[in-house]
Amino acid sequence: KPILLQTSILNQCLPIHITKIFYDYGIITTKKDQRTKKKFLERISKRLTKFLKKLNLQLKRMK
Repeated sequence: KPILLQTSILNQCLPIHITKIFYDYGIITTKKDQRTKKKFLERISKRLTKFLKKLNLQLKRMK
């Protein structure tokens, strides 16, 4: 399930091109969200950790 967040929080935390990648992969969406920046970053880092593990597995399969 995508993380919901305010665009303003996003723009403070991440470069635009990274934000776009997150949207494309469904990691985030912009709906109303009252989360703090800290909470948001914690959740994003958990998501990214999972995402990177998946990428790693795909890489290993390709070798």
